[in-house]
Amino acid sequence: MLAQVRRNEPLTDRQVEVLQWIGDGCPDGVWRDFTYKTTAIALASRALVVVDRRRKQWSAALTDAGQFYLRHGRFPTDSASAGDRGSETGSDTERFASELLQQLRTGTGQVTVEAPSDRQRARYRRALHHLIAHHRIPGGYVLRHSGRDRGDLTIRLVRERDAVKTEPAPTVRVPDADAEVSPQVRELVARMQMAVTDPTMPRARQILQAIADENTKRGWAMDLDPHDERRFTITTPECSFDLALREELVDAEFPDTDTLSAAKYPWQRVPLKVRKVGSGRLTLQLGQYYRARTWSDRTRWRLDDKLGALFAELDNRVAAAAEERRAREADLLRRQQAWDQAAHVAEQAYVFDLNRRRLTDQLTRRRHADDLREYAERLDERISSTDDAATAASIRGWQQFVRTEADRIDPLGHVDRLAYLDPTTVGPDDFAPFMPKGMNPYRRPTD
Repeated sequence: MLAQVRRNEPLTDRQVEVLQWIGDGCPDGVWRDFTYKTTAIALASRALVVVDRRRKQWSAALTDAGQFYLRHGRFPTDSASAGDRGSETGSDTERFASELLQQLRTGTGQVTVEAPSDRQRARYRRALHHLIAHHRIPGGYVLRHSGRDRGDLTIRLVRERDAVKTEPAPTVRVPDADAEVSPQVRELVARMQMAVTDPTMPRARQILQAIADENTKRGWAMDLDPHDERRFTITTPECSFDLALREELVDAEFPDTDTLSAAKYPWQRVPLKVRKVGSGRLTLQLGQYYRARTWSDRTRWRLDDKLGALFAELDNRVAAAAEERRAREADLLRRQQAWDQAAHVAEQAYVFDLNRRRLTDQLTRRRHADDLREYAERLDERISSTDDAATAASIRGWQQFVRTEADRIDPLGHVDRLAYLDPTTVGPDDFAPFMPKGMNPYRRPTD
């Protein structure tokens, strides 16, 4: 029972990528090492692929269950009805789906699960399928979700009229084989080191011409990748993409030329060697490594038919980049407005504190001036009680100094200072102590 459950657990991201690669016909140049073969063996143990290692050749193909998994993201019902759910029963799924729907209806209409595990992600997928299959979605609403296989999982309940309609892929026409290519494409091909054989090169040029024509319609630019001469770039106002057009290679057997040239007899057996040769099938790759998207010639379609899907993907990524840019700009504007408001409040707080300290200082000086004048009056008594004229003169001189000092420090004697002070300029050094914690008084947000 445990083995059956493990066999039908949802695949990992790595396994899905290898499964998709096998479904695409195992194109060359995708993997940088041979660990994909280990993953393929694991998929074969789960009846999703068939791996053939006979005659010192390695190949893999999807089974019906593997094709089903790529289309639906789960195992076929007849073989995985219990295993795909793991230990969760139908009532558990129904209860979890009801709780999810309640969260969507009573909250903001969105539920986000940060970096869920494969088991959690599968559980949410079952809940979504249950809500849709059992018509639990409220009338006029639809469910939308992102992060089905990787990243954060976001589920939204949106009004049907507000739901984004999926636009059909644009039609991209590839010029005829005998059509002339533009000087731009001719120059790009001359500079780029494409892994394409001479017989297939004319068709590769026509596909690049079709891509260039579609770029022109959108106002996008196309040029050689500055970091890799085997690739080219498409630059949009929002972001850039790197792509590669190459020919898939296949194994072919040829006589060993060294042995053939040294053979003494025409009937002498000459061993064969396996070499990679061009297959005539073209593959267009968007991005690199494990996150790359590829479109290729296959039995049921040609790469020419998939160029529309390429530009649909580019349009989606450009729209997402534009949305991210607008979000960043909105966030920057919000932080700038918050900083401006905080700086204004801090300046006012500084001015208020400045006048409060001035008032405290004036009151202190006023009391001190009154004490000095009272002291000067007491000196009159001392002068009257002395008989020595020199001593009386000395005391009068000191008394005069005391009264002068009283007049000097008395704020009432400085009319120009008896007003609320509002400085024309207040610098960061002044209002820094009054800024909120964590907010830099010397730098307004710029990024």
